[in-house]
Amino acid sequence: MNTIVKKCFLICAYVLVLSCSQHINNDVSKINSSTKENAKPLTLKEVPTGEALDFASSCYVYDDVLVVTNYENSNKHLLEFYNINTMELKKQAILRGNGPDELLLLLPRNYKDELHVDGGSSSGKLTQFNVVEFANNKDSKLEFVDYAFQSQHKYLLDNDKFLVVNPFRFVNKELGIEQDENRFIILDATDRLLPNGRIDAINVNTGGIMVNSKEKKICYYSSTTAEIEIYDFDLNLIKTITGPDDLRPVYTRVHNIVQNRTKTVTFAYTHACYDDSYMYLAYDGRTIDTMEYLQNNMVMEKAESWVFKFDWDGNVIDVYKVSKEKEIVSLSVTKNGDLYLCCKEEGLIKLFKAEL
Repeated sequence: MNTIVKKCFLICAYVLVLSCSQHINNDVSKINSSTKENAKPLTLKEVPTGEALDFASSCYVYDDVLVVTNYENSNKHLLEFYNINTMELKKQAILRGNGPDELLLLLPRNYKDELHVDGGSSSGKLTQFNVVEFANNKDSKLEFVDYAFQSQHKYLLDNDKFLVVNPFRFVNKELGIEQDENRFIILDATDRLLPNGRIDAINVNTGGIMVNSKEKKICYYSSTTAEIEIYDFDLNLIKTITGPDDLRPVYTRVHNIVQNRTKTVTFAYTHACYDDSYMYLAYDGRTIDTMEYLQNNMVMEKAESWVFKFDWDGNVIDVYKVSKEKEIVSLSVTKNGDLYLCCKEEGLIKLFKAEL
């Protein structure tokens, strides 16, 4: 991570020690529901990938490097790196297992130039690295960092420090819970998150984060409520975006844990990618009965989805409609501004380049 980001986040850590949750000059805007109806159809051109995606769970594009994440039971390396122009296999990494350089579970996150690979709380280790540099250096190896805390979303800073989505932040009047805490906290790898009498909302604080070192902004997006929050590098909330739908998960408290999938399942912003100028977020917008969802083995009927393009001030620049035949699995944007969608179509993982 570059020096500017390191310094800014060290400042953030200091600010958090001294302050409570900050909502300074929070600008709130709403996306109208008609935005989806007026969206431009997104033209997608399939990228030939040969057999590279035969066992893929997802894939990402970083300039001329295609990263393929394979299913854990595929008997292949969990990560493969290809030249996207020639489909030459450049490198492989991470085998399935319990060894020091192995993972049983692969949870990838696309952070601009970096790929973040988490083994989940059961393994308590992750790696985060510059993809192009790693793929083009045949001698480089991935370095794993062990962590002791539990959180759905984390971003590796430096010196084993993490930007973490606070699992105890949760406000709900119906349940009588008022935990209006900071969205983000800074943790050392060895820190543990203890409830100290608080309600655990880790299962409902789902979504993702994006970090823009050039604009010195952080974005949090929710996968269950149609909400996006933009923060500055002092972790002040400066912009909240709601809509285009009024998704309302039904929350249930079981002892000291909050759940949100007991009656309905809501799907908001499901995938994202970004560069220094724009954020691209895949949006679903459905509310589904939980029993129906489980009875169908968590497989949903085909439906249209959308890709929202925002600038880093939170303004909607464009909205694109994606055919219901293509289920978005991941998004990527290159330094040249080329947008790629990894989609499931007819049961197969395929890569498409968007013609914007």
